[in-house]
Amino acid sequence: MVVKKEMFYTHFMYIPAILSAFWWGKRGSIVSFFLGFFLLISDLYVGISNERVYLHLSQIFIFFIASILVGVLSDEKKEAEKKLRDALAKKDEFINEIAHYFLNPLTIAKGYMELLLKECFSSRAKACYDKIMEALERIEEAVINTVEKGIVYERKGDVTLKRGKSQS
Repeated sequence: MVVKKEMFYTHFMYIPAILSAFWWGKRGSIVSFFLGFFLLISDLYVGISNERVYLHLSQIFIFFIASILVGVLSDEKKEAEKKLRDALAKKDEFINEIAHYFLNPLTIAKGYMELLLKECFSSRAKACYDKIMEALERIEEAVINTVEKGIVYERKGDVTLKRGKSQS
């Protein structure tokens, strides 16, 4: 770009071209088109040599290609972030449904076991009650650990749901 017969560094035009493509995606390449258009208009207005015009045409082409590439990458990044947010939301919804699905029957079973204990006073009933309650508490603990921490806790060791990390 020529301003009052003094040379303006056209490489500074990359900054708005790339930033606009980064912010607005592929639509931001319109800025590089207009910058190139104004560069050519200023060249023709001032009347510089054809060599300089060809040089500026090649720069305009590079502006446009660079801004399109940055725009495409920016759009793909935004789409990937959106997919990740959606996947995390679905995962959270699934975890909440699983917790509800398992914890509600456990709560009902524990409630009925307590009612049964009040009805039966024998020592054998108490021993059976203790074993059943222990099993229900282990299941409840496993469900809570799975939902909250991503691990299945068994008193013998931990089994994680993350790939490659398991203990026995």
